[in-house]
Amino acid sequence: MTGNTNPRPAGRMSGVDRALIDHTIARTGGFLHFPAVLEHRFEADTRAQRCRELVLRGFIALLAFDSFLIIDYLALPEAFGVALATRLSVTVLGLLTLIFISRDPPPVLREGSISAVVLAAAGAIVVVIMARSNLLAKDYLYGMLLVPLLGVIVQRLRFRYAVAVSIGCVALHGFAMWNMEALTLPSQLMAGLQMIAASSFALVAGYTIERDMRIDYLKALRQRIRTEELEDLSTHDALTGLGNRRGLEQTLSWISADAAGNGRLAVIIADIDKFKAFNDHFGHPAGDKCIKQVAAIMAAEIRIAGDAVFRYGGEEFIVLLPGIEADGAAAIAERMRYAVEAAGIAHVEPEEGAPLTVSFGVATARLDESFRAEDLVERADAALYRAKDNGRNCVVVDGVDAAVR
Repeated sequence: MTGNTNPRPAGRMSGVDRALIDHTIARTGGFLHFPAVLEHRFEADTRAQRCRELVLRGFIALLAFDSFLIIDYLALPEAFGVALATRLSVTVLGLLTLIFISRDPPPVLREGSISAVVLAAAGAIVVVIMARSNLLAKDYLYGMLLVPLLGVIVQRLRFRYAVAVSIGCVALHGFAMWNMEALTLPSQLMAGLQMIAASSFALVAGYTIERDMRIDYLKALRQRIRTEELEDLSTHDALTGLGNRRGLEQTLSWISADAAGNGRLAVIIADIDKFKAFNDHFGHPAGDKCIKQVAAIMAAEIRIAGDAVFRYGGEEFIVLLPGIEADGAAAIAERMRYAVEAAGIAHVEPEEGAPLTVSFGVATARLDESFRAEDLVERADAALYRAKDNGRNCVVVDGVDAAVR
């Protein structure tokens, strides 16, 4: 069996390392897209804020879009009903899209739906331009320059979507311009070049904004990883990789907070039998190797995520087992005891070549208002001393002697 040797709070980096981040920051050119693991992390960390911004900016954009109804009323005295219906249709579509985005959809649907609304707004302006009674058709044509700016700069569409929206806006602008009989060829060229230039400038700005935003995110993520690495160094034992005393204190506080008033916790304290004699005979390098072996054996015998093994100091270890009764904890301790003995690590006590053994003390408590971690650890420690008095290589549960094995 395997399990967590030191449970950690949610939010830790998973599959992300600083080398990958540094490589991604240094990479230039191409579309703005991270390697899969970084892109997943980026989306997970930013999607909620991204949705909130899209909803707020989208609502403001719809208000601005509908405010042009005043101009429609003055410019289209005979076809104002068409303009009104067209703009309200886009508004309803936009509001439904904002409601959809507020529910945090996948990024493809999120960016795609906003792109569709922006293109619908451009199409609505084309409909107004094509109205025969429009006295300001040429001015509306130049007004279409605002649409790609809305999508790329205001809504900050992801770059590939911004490119698609810009191309769509240029195409719609060209269609409207081509069908305007009042425009001369030089005027058409001027309007067309202005639209292409505005869209290109918006794309350059959009690319720069997204690139800087992504680089800033990577730098912040790298700093978070550095902070977590430093925290890990302060809460983990360098020799075994298990948690240390500080890690033990943190984990006890997490377990207490998660299950306060409604759970149990078992503590196992283990001590390698006559380790000083082992160290004196084989030397400190062999002693360190022995401690690492015992740590790995014990970690392999815990149950699932939530259980944790710590190096308590020297040749002592402590195991936390949430949600388990004394009998279950004793069974796990017995598995550990047997696994260490069966590993056949040669000792010199009680005779040369005898297998190295470990003694165990077990205690349990309810996680209620009276729970004190110090008391539980003291009870497990007292049980360990009874195990040693019983001849070592055995398990004692909170004062009840187990048979010497």
